[in-house]
Amino acid sequence: MEYHYITYPKKGEPSSGDSVFVLHEPQYTRFLVIDALGRGIKASRVISKVESKINTIRELPLVETIDIIEEILKDTCGANIAVIDFYTLKVNYGCLGDIAIKSNSDMMDKEVHKKAIEHNTNPDDVFIAHTRGISGDFDLDEGLIDFSAEDIARSIMKNYRKDTEDSTVLVVKLV
Repeated sequence: MEYHYITYPKKGEPSSGDSVFVLHEPQYTRFLVIDALGRGIKASRVISKVESKINTIRELPLVETIDIIEEILKDTCGANIAVIDFYTLKVNYGCLGDIAIKSNSDMMDKEVHKKAIEHNTNPDDVFIAHTRGISGDFDLDEGLIDFSAEDIARSIMKNYRKDTEDSTVLVVKLV
């Protein structure tokens, strides 16, 4: 597995309310993509609250992880959150709010709320998860998916970023 992510703050803001956490577990690799609501310092505090509890959610089932994160955030401005677990030839995905995820082999449902969606994968699949600060108007055509995860992330950020929002893109190539 090869992955790369990029996070930028809204234009003119010193810090971003978006973040990605990567947890390598024995059975899977877990990605948390977080888009805190609000702006700047207020939003970055939400990220810090989640980060302080990372060890609590390390090996929990996906839906339970989302429930705990929701509890952690109940006294904050809130966040859109995706939890994505990559196993051998399978990915599980669940979210709170609006985090989009695409694959070159299948479009995954971003309107999931707290339930796990299981998706069988192929060894050459590429997955893109992004926050609202990235336009979803890009296609995962053959030309784009042939590049490294880093180059794909840079291309999407360069061509589809909205300056008016914090922006995060995560690219996972199963290779």
